[in-house]
Amino acid sequence: MRLTTKDGRRITGVRLNEDTFTTQVMDLNGGLHSFFKADLKELQRDTGKSPMPSFRGALSASEVDDLVAYLVSLRGKQ
Repeated sequence: MRLTTKDGRRITGVRLNEDTFTTQVMDLNGGLHSFFKADLKELQRDTGKSPMPSFRGALSASEVDDLVAYLVSLRGKQ
């Protein structure tokens, strides 16, 4: 979500909860914010988007295969 308060503060984060009158958001630093919708100038829901940066191209195909094999090997270990 991206929202702007009537006093100009801008918050970008992940929606934790929302009802008819309020919304609660965790910002990208882990801070929690709660707002009455009436106090917001703008409220945008970025459905299908993630605040996490893309790691596309950070690993080669063989490195991805190795990582997946490692994660599968952890299954059942506790």
